[in-house]
Amino acid sequence: MYRKAIMLILLTLILFSTSFDTVYHGTISSAPYGVFPPIVAIEWGSLVQPQNVTPGDFNVPLYVVIKADVIGASLLSTTYQPFGQISTPINGYILSANKTQSTIVFFVNVPLNVSSGLYKVFLSINYTYDSGIFEATTQIPIYISSVIYPKVIFQWGNGEFTSPGQGISPLTVTVENPSNKVVSNVIISAELPNGIYSLTGSRIINFTVPAVQPYSAVSVTQYVNVTSEISPGSYYVNYTLTFTDDLGGVHTATYNNGTLVLFPKEPLIVKSDPISLQAGQISTFIIYLNSTGALLTSFSVNSQSVMTVRYNVTTPITFSGVLPISISVYVPYGTTPGIYQFTITGTYIYGGTQYSFTIPDYVEVGINRTGPEVVSLEWVSYPYPGSSSQAELTVFNPLPYSVYSVNISTHSVETGQPYYVIQEIPPYGSVQIPISLLVPDNASSLVCLYFNINYYSEYGGFASSSKIIIPVYSKPLISLSLVPSTVVQGQQSEVLLEIRNLVNQSLFDLHVNVVFSDIQVVGATNATIYQLNPSYTGSIPYSIYVPSYLSPGVYPVQVTISYYYSGIQNTQVFTLPLVVTSAQNGINVYISPSTLYYQVSQNLTITLFNSDNYTVTNIFLKIFTNSQLLSLSQTQFEINAIPPHYNYTITVHTFSPISATETLPLSLSLQYQTPDGFVSYNENLSLLITGLISIQIIQPSITEVNGSYIFQATLLNDGNTQANNVIIYYPGGSTYIGQLPTASPLPISVTLPSNSSRIPIVISYQTPTYQTVNMTYTYNGPITVLQTTSTTTSPHNLFGSALLFGISVIVVVVIIYLLLKRRKKANEDI
Repeated sequence: MYRKAIMLILLTLILFSTSFDTVYHGTISSAPYGVFPPIVAIEWGSLVQPQNVTPGDFNVPLYVVIKADVIGASLLSTTYQPFGQISTPINGYILSANKTQSTIVFFVNVPLNVSSGLYKVFLSINYTYDSGIFEATTQIPIYISSVIYPKVIFQWGNGEFTSPGQGISPLTVTVENPSNKVVSNVIISAELPNGIYSLTGSRIINFTVPAVQPYSAVSVTQYVNVTSEISPGSYYVNYTLTFTDDLGGVHTATYNNGTLVLFPKEPLIVKSDPISLQAGQISTFIIYLNSTGALLTSFSVNSQSVMTVRYNVTTPITFSGVLPISISVYVPYGTTPGIYQFTITGTYIYGGTQYSFTIPDYVEVGINRTGPEVVSLEWVSYPYPGSSSQAELTVFNPLPYSVYSVNISTHSVETGQPYYVIQEIPPYGSVQIPISLLVPDNASSLVCLYFNINYYSEYGGFASSSKIIIPVYSKPLISLSLVPSTVVQGQQSEVLLEIRNLVNQSLFDLHVNVVFSDIQVVGATNATIYQLNPSYTGSIPYSIYVPSYLSPGVYPVQVTISYYYSGIQNTQVFTLPLVVTSAQNGINVYISPSTLYYQVSQNLTITLFNSDNYTVTNIFLKIFTNSQLLSLSQTQFEINAIPPHYNYTITVHTFSPISATETLPLSLSLQYQTPDGFVSYNENLSLLITGLISIQIIQPSITEVNGSYIFQATLLNDGNTQANNVIIYYPGGSTYIGQLPTASPLPISVTLPSNSSRIPIVISYQTPTYQTVNMTYTYNGPITVLQTTSTTTSPHNLFGSALLFGISVIVVVVIIYLLLKRRKKANEDI
């Protein structure tokens, strides 16, 4: 009997255990992942401070964070990836792993021959869940950035100029880092021009810079030997640049745009003639400026006793050789005879450096015993040997009474008429008259003119004489000018070098070489003009870029031009001024939007804002871009006028045929007329072309089930590229979706804490460029109530349910036992 009881109790325990197991394990669900666990982050270099990777970077850490307990990971081998043609997978190292999230790092090499851009790389992982091991593979985006090379500038370290034969001279190389990362181990290996040597006697010299911080510059100086083997002029320097980026990549590039300028030993020589005059007299003398190419930026004559009447130079002016300047001065009538001082000052630019000069001079004032005299001659058209030139003659009356019928003649040169007559000159007054002079073919640079003057006064008829020295200029064959002559910091501009034929014969085979000081030449056309007819102008365009760090000022442009005139080859060197102004454009350009979608027709809005206080006119806008990446409905626009502080909007229809994310440079060339002259500059912008993500929420509904509100809908991406890292946020929780491809409806279901229509549901996703977009949705439809008697058993009630079931089984067993016992007793009684 006891044995049967024990067996019944064991049977009861087995049934109880089975019933409890059935109640508990019936609530377990499958693994919460789909094909691949959610990827939280993909970053180069660091998760905290991600970096850009470029071709040539070595052993770079690539971090991948996955919401899974990862036990193994690898990047699969493939030929289309940024890591070259690898034959074996790249294994990852598990930095941290738990049931919630794992961090993996891969150490990869990026070959030098890999192009920048967006790549898709296959990632394979093994992860555990509920004592099981799962394997999954997906594609992850890997972006390789372009290499940003430092800029190199060569200059003489003495801050002035260096001349042939100067000997040991400091040569400075400035390395500018235009990126936001540190560049290190910068080595510049330069080939010096013939005649300049390192201290070891080699033409190859190396400069080393340990590191250059972001957006900064570092200069290093070495001494070189400048011998007399080299001549004055501008020379190109070939150099190789090597540097290491912040991820260990070593990059090398070769250039031939370094520039060194050798200057003559004396930039400017100033001489002057002595002068003597009489009180009440205007006299003219000559000062000579001699240079091989200087830009005179200012010139003045100052004195407390001598009055400067005029001088025939307007600054700025560029000259090469002797520049004679005619200066007219006047000593007031009644000045005591004696010697009086005056000072000549000026500034000039030579070889990109500004200089100044000061010349003390003296005038000797004697007793005035003369009558009217010619004191100055101003040219209306500049005189050249053999030319007929127009001038304005000034005749001064130093007497305290008027003179009449003043007859003026000269036999020094041939004039347009035998004599010139002035009806009256008041006391201490002067009169200007036009005169025509024929300059002899053999005239020297200075010509002395002698004048005979006959006149009448209240005291009778008299005669006087005077002389004046005039400068004669060398006969020019051509003239040069830059249009425009003003450019703006940080902008790319197009300037025209205009060459005009000044003679009555054609010029042939004109070869032009232009050197812009401190300004980069981006592009130029063929610098040859085969024939230039008389009085014609030929133009050669140059695209130049003015660095943003370049200070405003005047920068010399050296032009060497050779040509044939009457069968004889002639070579001339000109120095033209190019003015750099600060980057304050009268018209500001804005574009909207800055992001366009490929394979989608869109409108691009270009807004021109006139920030000046005057109306700009004759505006011409031209758009330059890569037509293979973006098609524009129109690229040229003509606008009559934009009033001050007004906007002018242009709409352009666009379409991009590509199917990958690209950064597209967009250059706008703008030209317009202001009251101060013609303005021309470029505005360099950029557009991002990427795929369109358009997530729609369709078939939304809210259902009430036993006091809970379940929001159900379908997400549909009807764009042309997939959304990454899609997450649904709602009050009290979030749901990770992962990728949402195009044209792939995805049902979703979330439980809301209440039925309030103001509870937001946020759909968050990332674009192909890893920008996060948040889209907020609020449900405004009806709420469906679903009646059901089913309840959800909480974990706390599982044991209670099992216990009740077990007690019921025990009761049944006891009853069966008692019945069997009673039946046995009844059988024994029988």
